[in-house]
Parts: sequence; structure tokens; C-alpha cells
Amino acid sequence: EDGEGEEEGEGEDPLSKVKAALSMEDKIEAELERKEREAAEGKQRQYELDQREFLVEWREPGMEPTWVPLKHMAPDVVGDFDEGIEYAEAKAVLDSRERKREAPSAEDQLRKAGADSSSEEEAEAVQLEYLVEWTDEYENSWEPADHVSEDLIRLFEASAQ
Repeated sequence: EDGEGEEEGEGEDPLSKVKAALSMEDKIEAELERKEREAAEGKQRQYELDQREFLVEWREPGMEPTWVPLKHMAPDVVGDFDEGIEYAEAKAVLDSRERKREAPSAEDQLRKAGADSSSEEEAEAVQLEYLVEWTDEYENSWEPADHVSEDLIRLFEASAQ
């Protein structure tokens, strides 16, 4: 009965307590080192991203393409680049067509359910597109009207008359 009633750990060897404390300290130190390493890797990755340069082709005749640092680039242009969106310069509009729009999303249907706009819905059911000729090696493509320059649309409409 002598050992009964003793609290847990009271009978432990003092050396075992020190080893357990050192083991816990090693675990904490290892976790801190891991977090510091991850933070350093994150900073390195951000540094690499911040050091990016972009080869810009200028519109002005005779200007050679130039490498431009990220800090001098417009955020929307960088975002488009990162998303794989390519820019091209339209040369002319060759044709136009009306095309049925894809079915509206459930959210759009709910939003419009309360409004009495049957003629508006009919107008939105058709989308005007233009066949665009590009100045570079891109193939001609059908583009929604809001993606085409108003100047090019006016030129096309004037030539169609």
C-alpha cells in the first residue's frame, strides 16, 4: 500500500523527466525550424515572382521587343498573362452574324423571374458576333460585339452599305 496514492510521475526517475523535457524541446525546435524553412521558401518564391520580366512587343514601328520588369507592368495585363489570355490586334471585321446565347444560369433565371421583361429576354436571347481578321498569324475568329472595336464595326457597316 506504500505506492498507492502517489500522483502520476512522482515515482519517476529525475533523469527520465529531464529526457522527456529535452525530447519535447527538440520537437518544438524542429517544428520552429520547419516553419522558418517554409516561410523562407515562401519568401524565395515571392521574390522569384517579383523578379519576373515580360517580353513586350511595342506597337510603334521600329521598336524592338523589350524585357520589362514586373513592377512596370499593369496588374491586369499580368493577370491576363498568368491566366493564358493572349492579346491580338484586330485588322478588320469581315462579317457579322446573330447567334443564340447559351441558356442562362439558374441564378440569372431567378434574378429575372420577378421582372416583366419579355422583350428584353428576347433581345438577350440573341448575341451579335463579328468575324475578325487579326494582324498577326492568328486565324480569323468570331467574337462577341463587346470584344470588337467600335471603329472597326463602323468601318464594316459602312462598307456593307
